[in-house]
Amino acid sequence: MVEYNRRYDDGGKTEIDELIKMENDPKTRAILLVLQNINVSLMANTEAVNDTDRQLKQHMVEVAKRTEESNALLNKGRGMWNIISLVLAAVQVALVYFMSMYLADIKSLHAEDAGLEKRIIVLEQRK
Repeated sequence: MVEYNRRYDDGGKTEIDELIKMENDPKTRAILLVLQNINVSLMANTEAVNDTDRQLKQHMVEVAKRTEESNALLNKGRGMWNIISLVLAAVQVALVYFMSMYLADIKSLHAEDAGLEKRIIVLEQRK
């Protein structure tokens, strides 16, 4: 990436200072000093803007990286939640199946107990 420093100080500052010192007209010298100060301020401003731009770009890269990592973690969590939901549904189906089997067994045992109870009553009445 090419960085454009249009206000880059090329070392001519000392020449400008010499020219300002050599100027005999105070009015022109004052104008040259003001222009020199504006030039220095513009160079400092350009450097500050370029530094801010570099920092902002670095920050944007870091934010993009963190966002990508956060999205990856969120997607893993969503996938894991789907798996956990399927496992819990399978466990519920298995529990319902076994509970219905046990209830059927208990009903059949109660029916057999009732039959045996009748038989015992009949046997006791014969005595």
